[in-house]
Amino acid sequence: MHLETDDQKVSSLVSQAVEEIETYRDTKDTSVIRSASARLEAALVRDPEYLHALYYRGVARDLLGHARDAIPDLERVLSANPPFVNEVTYHLGVAYYHRYNRGCLEQAVEHLCAVTRGASDPLLVIQARVVLTQAYAMMVIQPDPRAPHLDDARRCLDLCCEQYSTVVDALNGLADFDRDLMVYREIEGTAENAKGMALMYSSDYFGVLSEKSAALYEALGHLERADRGIPNDWANFCDRGSAHMRLGHWTAEATHFRQALVLLERVVQALRPGYGFALYEIGRTHRLMGRFDDALRYLDRAIEIPYEYRDVSDRRIDIERERTAMRNTDFP
Repeated sequence: MHLETDDQKVSSLVSQAVEEIETYRDTKDTSVIRSASARLEAALVRDPEYLHALYYRGVARDLLGHARDAIPDLERVLSANPPFVNEVTYHLGVAYYHRYNRGCLEQAVEHLCAVTRGASDPLLVIQARVVLTQAYAMMVIQPDPRAPHLDDARRCLDLCCEQYSTVVDALNGLADFDRDLMVYREIEGTAENAKGMALMYSSDYFGVLSEKSAALYEALGHLERADRGIPNDWANFCDRGSAHMRLGHWTAEATHFRQALVLLERVVQALRPGYGFALYEIGRTHRLMGRFDDALRYLDRAIEIPYEYRDVSDRRIDIERERTAMRNTDFP
């Protein structure tokens, strides 16, 4: 592989794609990132060994929600040991995080920790730390919901809170001008999302009814603050919907169920059309409300989506379908 290309058309395609990736980060306009991805595919047809084209294709694929496809691109770039190895390692960690299963989350932690130890760029270090915060939050979820490992859930919650505090302290140490920059607002929003997720998932395993509700209201506070830094972020919308779903169950207040459906439908209709996990959560919400026919309809839609693009396992969907068939409204 090579760092430079003699093909001016390839160079132009990659430059335009990079501009579109930056535009997408600001706007979340999925048509822009699809355009960037198409340009990078065209560049790689003309010069399959051009390192920058492969690198940015991996980044674009991950932003499109295709982390499974992004990982081989980024692994191949990393194996070439480019001068920007820390940036590649960071994006590879992010892509592994976006697979969400426990094995990939552990891979994400390994890569992101390598960035925090090896990168000299303070912005890249704090970006790695904030994704670490999210990874530990996701690891609070236990692989077997029927036999959770509570010590592991507590350990991951503590690690998330530790990273969250580190990120917040770093942000508080910035000058007011820097804190107003979009990149730092996004870091702050992502940290709030992570803390909200961790509190939400921990409520599945710890606390009596009043403690679960208190944790979920606190989680919602973090997730709503996250929306200021990462507005229209499909993942944060999913998390807010999931928190309202849990509150609907534990407080028996139908308004929370309705709000969950509004947020999750926004994801599948606009923010990440047809997203499998959001369909699954809509199905769960309907089941908890006792709307079993609606629940089964959404769960069936979710399982039709290939596993690598839906972010929820066949096993978890099957458990929900079994509960729906039994007309069970228990949580989880």
